[in-house]
Amino acid sequence: MAKLPYRRRAKSPDGTMPLVEHLYELRNRLGIALLAVMITTIVGYIWYDANFFGGPSLGALLKEPYCSLPASSRAVFIVPRRRSSDESRIPPAGTRNK
Repeated sequence: MAKLPYRRRAKSPDGTMPLVEHLYELRNRLGIALLAVMITTIVGYIWYDANFFGGPSLGALLKEPYCSLPASSRAVFIVPRRRSSDESRIPPAGTRNK
């Protein structure tokens, strides 16, 4: 099997690279980073509900610290309610009707 010729410029003795080589290096590193993010996303998605090798699922590992807190210490999320038509006619506090 013949090897494809791989052309690589000789390294400069002072360690500098032209702009094009910097762009190639950036492209390669971004490709590797994107591939790593994709692989870990897929693994996390599969592991979230599955138990591998008898261990806990990722979802259980992430929820356990929060669920072990007493109910009084947990965060409370409040959804703002809509104003009724009567409340919208009430002037704000501190204003006078003349």
